[in-house]
Formats: sequence, structure tokens, C-alpha cells
Amino acid sequence: MFRIMTLAGIPVSVDLTLLLMLGFSATGLAQYGWAFVAMFVLVFFTAILVHELGHALMLRHYKRHPYIVVHGFGGATGPVENLETREEALVVAMGPLFGLMFGGVLWSSYQWIAESNIVFLLQNPLIEHGLRWGYSLNIFLSILNLAPVFPLDGGHLLRLGLHRWMRNKATASRILHGIGIAGAGLLAWWSFSSDMHIFGLMMIMAGVANVRGFSGETTAGSTRSHNHYADELLKAGNDALGTGNVREAARLGHQVKSMTLLSKAQTAEMWTLLGLSTTELGEFDEALAYLKRAPRSAAVEAAEARCNTALGRSSG
Repeated sequence: MFRIMTLAGIPVSVDLTLLLMLGFSATGLAQYGWAFVAMFVLVFFTAILVHELGHALMLRHYKRHPYIVVHGFGGATGPVENLETREEALVVAMGPLFGLMFGGVLWSSYQWIAESNIVFLLQNPLIEHGLRWGYSLNIFLSILNLAPVFPLDGGHLLRLGLHRWMRNKATASRILHGIGIAGAGLLAWWSFSSDMHIFGLMMIMAGVANVRGFSGETTAGSTRSHNHYADELLKAGNDALGTGNVREAARLGHQVKSMTLLSKAQTAEMWTLLGLSTTELGEFDEALAYLKRAPRSAAVEAAEARCNTALGRSSG
């Protein structure tokens, strides 16, 4: 993973899986020339970025310090800890809304050009395809994300609703993942039937995640799995923390938190990294939530004492 830009003050990073997915997606366009491949890559990346920017700007509205990671199967934006249910729902919903609005702008632009005296622009196949791909992808991805399939945005909204209105959280979780299994299966069948193999693959992965959730398996803290990519991120996060770049340390900690199949040792290191970095950022309530899960150490205890003092609480 590497950072490529800062957009409106929000760090944007790219995971290497994005390059693999884009390469697979663009293979069929190579016969039309590399200009078409480049246009498709630009349009696809922009569609994901606009979607994640909607999440990130809403997080900033709630005084968070958002980050965006674009990867091969979409994107991830955080952090979302310590948000009220209504606030988290708005953060989730803002992604598809941004995508729909951007797609609408591109569709309107296409129609305006077609009916104006600059219609000759659409005679350029690259521009014509770019606009068509632009509004189609943004609208399609936004609608797809609203499907009640966890971990899509629609699945997150369903999770928030079930957990708010049902007292038995275990039953709510099984309902969530049961709907997710059925929805992912239907969407995978439809995607492959429509020759949209990438989205079919994404739905298969979502289905597997829901099967695991339905059966009660956990991902974070698993003793059977070790995520070597998480090791790299944790090392980079600890290095950033050691050099005083606490915002980068927190961003990397949240990136690890969004991953699956972490070992117990990785999970413990993640909570420590998040707790110490968010303490330095002055996010004391959020930091305490992490520090309580971190293994005991002199640094963790000192950070807890600092948070409690700043919040006017007794450290005992």
C-alpha cells in the first residue's frame, strides 16, 4: 500500500490489489488501444474515489480525521469508531449518494453535449466512451452498494437497523448474514450471467464473509491465521509513531483494523498502535476504547492516565 495524494486534506492510498484488478478488467480493451485502457482505469478509479470521498467528508463533519484506501474490490474509509448510530448511518449513506450525484452530473453533461453545438466532441470515441463509462459506472456501483449484502453499504445500513431494533444481537447478526448469503448468491449469479465476472467475484467473496459471520466465526484475533501484509502495515505504523508522525500511525492502525484474518499478536499490536497514536492526536475518548483492549505495558498505562486526566476522570 502506498499513498498517492492528499485530497481536500484527506490522505488517499492505493493497495496493490487495485492494480491487479484493473489489469484484469482492462484486458478486453487492449485490442482497442492503450488509450482506451487508460481511460477505463481513470474512470474506474475516479468512481471509487468519489464514493469513498462521500464517506470521508461526512466523517470530517463529525470531527474525525478520515483516510481513504482504494483497493481491488472497492475502497475503505475510516475511522468510524465512537459514532452514534444515526451518524454512522449518514456516513455510510453518503458514499452511494456522492456516486449517484456524480453519475448524474456526467449523464447530464453527456446529454448537454449531444444536444449542443459541441456535439462533435462525442465523435471522438475516447471521449464518448469515457463519458458513458463514467456515468454508467458511478450509477451502477452506487446502486450495487445499496444492496443489503454485508459488507456493502446497504449491508452496513441493515446491520445498524437490526442492532438498533433487536435486543438479541446474536440473532440480529445471523439475520444480517443470512440475508447477505442470499443476496450475494443472487448478485453473483446475475453478474456471471451478464458477463460481469469482476462483480461476480466480488459477490462470491462477500458471500464467503457472510457464511463465516453466520456460522459465528471471527476474523480479528484468529489464532489460526496470520496476515503477513498486516505485519508490514504495523511495522510502518510503529515506525511512524516513533518518528512523531502520529496521524500516519493512526491511519495505518485503522487500515489494519479493517483487515481480516489477524492473529492474536497482530490484534494486540493493532490496539496498542491505535491507542497510543489517537492519544497523541488528542482523541482521548476514542483512545481509551483502544487502550482498554491493548495488552498492559508502561506506555499503555501512561497513555490511559493521560486520557483520563484530559477528560477529568479518575485513572483508578
